[in-house]
Amino acid sequence: MKSNYSHELRVMINPRLGRGERFWPAHRMADLIQQSRQHYASEIWMIAGSSDQDYVKQILDLSGHTNLKLIELLQLEELVAVLKTCGLFIGVDTGTTRLAVSLGVPSVVLFGPTQPSEWYMTMKGIEILNKKLSCSPCSPQSRCSCRTRQCLADISLEDVLHSISRVLEGVLRGGTRIRTGG
Repeated sequence: MKSNYSHELRVMINPRLGRGERFWPAHRMADLIQQSRQHYASEIWMIAGSSDQDYVKQILDLSGHTNLKLIELLQLEELVAVLKTCGLFIGVDTGTTRLAVSLGVPSVVLFGPTQPSEWYMTMKGIEILNKKLSCSPCSPQSRCSCRTRQCLADISLEDVLHSISRVLEGVLRGGTRIRTGG
C-alpha cells in the first residue's frame, strides 16, 4: 500500500471500551500502529482509560512503543480539542468514537458486540467494519461472559487497512482538508 500523503497525518486510536467488552486483539492493534506509521508517516496517539492499562501495555510492548503518544483522563473540552487536530480516528463503538465522528474526523469504526445505528449511516467520511456474526449484536450479559470476542477478532488487519485507504481517498477526492498534527 503506497501512501499518498507527503505530510505527517495524526491518527487517533481508541482501542477499547473500558469495561473490556469491545476491543480488537492487542496484536492486531500493534500491527495497525506499525502499518500506519509505515504507510502514512503517522503520528499515532492512543486514548486509554484507567481500566485499559493492561491492554494498552500489551499493545505498547507488541508495537515497540516508538512514537506513540498516550492520552489519558482528558476533560470533555480537552478531548474535543485533541480530536479536532486528528486526520484519522480508528476505534471501537464508544462515546469517544461517536464524538470524533460527530466532529467530522474521518473515521474507521469497528463494531462487534454492538450494532451500528442509523446515526452512523448518515455521517460522511466514515467506514464501518462489522462482520455481522449470528451472535452479534449480543445482550449485555452475553457480552460480559463472551470469551472469544469473535465478532471483533474476525476483523482482520487488512480489513482495517482497506477501510483506512477508502476513508482517506474519499477525503482527498472530496476536497476536505486532512488535518495534521501540530
